Amino acid sequence: MPKAESPKHTKAPEDPTRPVSPHRVAIPPTPAAAARSDPIDTVKTSPSTSPKRSLEKDKENTPKPSAAPASKAARAASEAPEPRPEPISPASAVKSAQPSAGNKEVTPPSKPPIDMEIFGQILELDDDPEDREFSKSIVDNYFEQVVATFKDMDDSIKANDLLKLSNLGHFLKGSSAALGVWKVQATCEIIQHVGKLRPAGDQPVSLTKKEAIERLKELKSQAEEEYEEAKKWLEDHPGGD
Repeated sequence: MPKAESPKHTKAPEDPTRPVSPHRVAIPPTPAAAARSDPIDTVKTSPSTSPKRSLEKDKENTPKPSAAPASKAARAASEAPEPRPEPISPASAVKSAQPSAGNKEVTPPSKPPIDMEIFGQILELDDDPEDREFSKSIVDNYFEQVVATFKDMDDSIKANDLLKLSNLGHFLKGSSAALGVWKVQATCEIIQHVGKLRPAGDQPVSLTKKEAIERLKELKSQAEEEYEEAKKWLEDHPGGD
């Protein structure tokens, strides 16, 4: 047998005309509650739907303009082979190596055959700078010694007398050094060593007697040329000027 349901009690509606109890006080709603009860719901914009994001997305989806095709002339210039340098003929090379009229090579002045530091000391011994009697006598005496020494060298070469040639070279070396004739001095020093079959100058090894005689002939001719150069300079510059 079904159980009888008890009757539900319903709350009677309040009478608006009924006076409010002094113990019942109306509490105003808090700002948070007022915001929740606001009939206008604030729409929150998600990051995915922000205007800035939308603009960036539209920009990405916008197709980029393709590069303009290169012109035919530009393609032909890029594909053309690099020009090869033209070969230089020997005549052109010689012509280009020659200095132009406006760019001439400056040749340094050659050193005189006389060492002026030594010869100047002899000139200082002259009593009369105009006469140059003392220095002139020294120069003339040297000229005579050179001529006589060269003659003795010729005789010693014919006799294959190496020791005599060595002594003559030593003598003329000292005379030339006293006057400042440095080229003849250097050559006569080589003659001195070759006459003793010793390495000297451009000859790094010892020579045989026959080789030494041939070498001394060459050195004697060289000394004569150097002497003629020094003699001309001394005659043209008696006062060293």
